[in-house]
Amino acid sequence: MRPRATRHSTRSPIVLTSRGMGRHFTVTNVSKTGAGLVGEKQLSVGEGVTINYSGRRINATVKWAKQDQAGVAFEHELGREDLEQLINPAYITPEHPLRPRAN
Repeated sequence: MRPRATRHSTRSPIVLTSRGMGRHFTVTNVSKTGAGLVGEKQLSVGEGVTINYSGRRINATVKWAKQDQAGVAFEHELGREDLEQLINPAYITPEHPLRPRAN
């Protein structure tokens, strides 16, 4: 079993595209392999989605969903720049360390 990737708390606004429709969601936590989301639409497990933010797009699959919350797994692991952008969308600086979510 692979160890779980470090999760980082955030409140990053995104547009999530699902079935051709864009909806506003917030990323509540993110790792290099997936993210927790909360939004205005209930998603379905197994559904393919695209996370859109700052001119970037990340393809993902819904792994769990309950009411307005969901967890997604990214199609490809995120690089450091994408991860930092989702942790704090206000800036990207290589010298700013990633901050793990407190347990």
